[in-house]
Amino acid sequence: AVIASSTYTLDNWPCHCIAKRLHAKYIYEIHDLWPLSPMELGGMSAKHPFIRLMQWGEDYAYRHADKVVSILPCVHEHVQEHGLPLEKLALVPNGVVEEDWLPENQEALPEEHRQLLEKLQKENRLLVGFAGAHGIANALKPFIDAMRLLPAKQAAFVLIGTGLEKERLKAYVVQENIHDVYFLPPVSKKAIPSLLTEFDLLYVGLQKQSLFRFGISPNKIFDYMMAGKPIIMAIEAGNDLIKDADCGWRVAPENPDAIAQTIRTAAACQPEELERLGQNGFRYVHANHTYRHLAQAFIQAIETI
Repeated sequence: AVIASSTYTLDNWPCHCIAKRLHAKYIYEIHDLWPLSPMELGGMSAKHPFIRLMQWGEDYAYRHADKVVSILPCVHEHVQEHGLPLEKLALVPNGVVEEDWLPENQEALPEEHRQLLEKLQKENRLLVGFAGAHGIANALKPFIDAMRLLPAKQAAFVLIGTGLEKERLKAYVVQENIHDVYFLPPVSKKAIPSLLTEFDLLYVGLQKQSLFRFGISPNKIFDYMMAGKPIIMAIEAGNDLIKDADCGWRVAPENPDAIAQTIRTAAACQPEELERLGQNGFRYVHANHTYRHLAQAFIQAIETI
């Protein structure tokens, strides 16, 4: 098999040529939709020469690929409109490596992280964590603003990671005198399991974007599920992983009121209910999103060509 990635649609023509020369199968894999992403997120015109060129590459793939594999679960209408017979489409989402979560493969938390989390736990706070990039797309300011709407010392928000918006967010918290919001440096990948399991709830959000109508498959959510913790997902998308797994709450994106209300709801839950939600996510990710399972699904998709 010869595989072309969606990020650079122009590699489709040479990949198809190589596949024909080698009598191989030509498979196109969709991670992000190009050139739709720069059009909808960046406002680029469909008539721009770069967009026209990228569109030619995408359309070429749908006309000539033996199989198209997408991590986005709701792309059917889009790919069909651009020339792909739907029987050539296979859906294989993102997932997790189970072995990363085995105790012998994990690292302990850095001392700075351990001390802060232990302090907050001793104060009986509801610990709400976010781990990942602090970028504009992650919509962290509405998350932080939700703290203004919560009773004093009921919860603590801990944001771990780095990104272009981190210093701006830290300055915003100081400027607006928002209490109970803490920032920590990123941890190594091997320390992620040790980190996530320390929280009561885990948060993920994205800006409201029409592009998400094609669905999402973020690794962050699957890591959260592996941690066995309830999830607050402030994302509007064509699919709903939280509902599918029954592992938390989906709220409107960029909406501090909705986030705060959900945290109040979680704070009023019995520990057994939070445990049930967390374990639902854990079972769901093991059944549907381990790379052992996904690799087999990818192989099966290729074997049906």
